[in-house]
Amino acid sequence: MSDNYSALPLIGIVLAIMLGFAAFFISFLLAPLAVLALFYLFMFARDRSKSRADGGQPPELSERMAREAEARKLRVEREREGIPVEDLLQAAHPERANGSARATASARAEAAAERRADSS
Repeated sequence: MSDNYSALPLIGIVLAIMLGFAAFFISFLLAPLAVLALFYLFMFARDRSKSRADGGQPPELSERMAREAEARKLRVEREREGIPVEDLLQAAHPERANGSARATASARAEAAAERRADSS
């Protein structure tokens, strides 16, 4: 062997090759994640623009809000008339009402009618 031989340049070349292989290998692991992230971002942007075109709310939410607003309006009107709200709930869901609830609701309706008669 010659006295001029140095292993330092060879170690640098080997390290550069190993780093290149590591970057190549990692790219196969990260590329699918990058594609999924882009897909998610595009879907999010599309859904957001669609909801803005529909007035800022998804259709299911605006339908639900309309039903709830109508129910609140009806409840306020019935309370103004002195009709117990339980009757309203039973009218909306007769399958949930049992006999005792009906008796209680009718007793409340009678009491409300008496209060109206007394106040007149």
